[in-house]
Amino acid sequence: MRETVRDLSGPQMMELVKLIQRSGLVSQSDDEKCPSWFDGETINEIEFCKEFLEGHPIRSYHDKFFDVDGQVDEEKL
Repeated sequence: MRETVRDLSGPQMMELVKLIQRSGLVSQSDDEKCPSWFDGETINEIEFCKEFLEGHPIRSYHDKFFDVDGQVDEEKL
């Protein structure tokens, strides 16, 4: 699913900007630095999830999610 940035509220946009700045994983796009999952206008949810899981490995076992610290509450994902 791809969402446009125009769908985000002001606070959501600020959180996205902070996330992009903290990500450290950026590619060049129109002379701006953007993560590979954000082209400056839309978010590629599949690419975002791939990048997120590279830094935060999660596994499913018997319909429950686990990371290196143990069981993860599905609502917090």
